[in-house]
Amino acid sequence: MNESIIKINDTAMDSAPVWKRIVGRLFREYAELVIWVAGLFYLFLINPSDSGHLVVCPLALSGIEWCPGCGLGRSVSHIFHGNLYDSLTTHPLGILALIIIGFRIFQLVKKVLIYKNQGV
Repeated sequence: MNESIIKINDTAMDSAPVWKRIVGRLFREYAELVIWVAGLFYLFLINPSDSGHLVVCPLALSGIEWCPGCGLGRSVSHIFHGNLYDSLTTHPLGILALIIIGFRIFQLVKKVLIYKNQGV
């Protein structure tokens, strides 16, 4: 059953224009890497003291006051701006979150480089 689905999808991709096949392949291979890097770049660009930035927390958007993850993004942003004390007071796990995300980015870049060197 799964093989027929794969064949249908492969056939659809083969008949797609070249640019769609390239974008589809890039998205499949690099989506997670691009999302993590773009998220960290956004946190680097924003002013963590400003309250007018994008809120993506579903609990905060639904009006719930407390969330265990709220403040992590602001904490990481404080780290990028050199405010370690403010980072720790905003959310004590901000440094750990940045280390974990940085390690994940490292893993993804390593995977991309290995595949590139193998010609896959």
